Amino acid sequence: MGAWGYGNIENECAQDMLAEKCDDYFRRITAGLQSAHGHEYDEYEHDELFVLCEMLFAMNERGMVNSSPKSDVLRPLFGPFIDRWAAYHQRAGHEPSAERRRVIEETFCKLLEISEGASRGSFHHRISLITDKMSKSKSDED
Repeated sequence: MGAWGYGNIENECAQDMLAEKCDDYFRRITAGLQSAHGHEYDEYEHDELFVLCEMLFAMNERGMVNSSPKSDVLRPLFGPFIDRWAAYHQRAGHEPSAERRRVIEETFCKLLEISEGASRGSFHHRISLITDKMSKSKSDED
């Protein structure tokens, strides 16, 4: 196992563990987007979908998302999900909230940004962590 620092996630094993979590969250998000009930705002799957998104957002803020499906896998799922979500509201006898729709769309945009960053940045992320750590160590020695 390689390590490039003393931090809790500055080693290969920790990065592999993060990748496993990211893969699991994205798998469950993708499943929720395609689920027969994921668009139904009063179902568990709907809440789980968006809680997992928020968990990924929090991880991303700390630079902990290092694995993701490609954005072209996720992007085609968003439109049909929103269409089913809106239709579900209409079948329930009310118009879907424009504000909630905006939040969902912003959530999907953030997921795409994370996906694009993780898919092109996993290796580069690790290298930058190593490089930053090495630079700090060298400057501390001087």
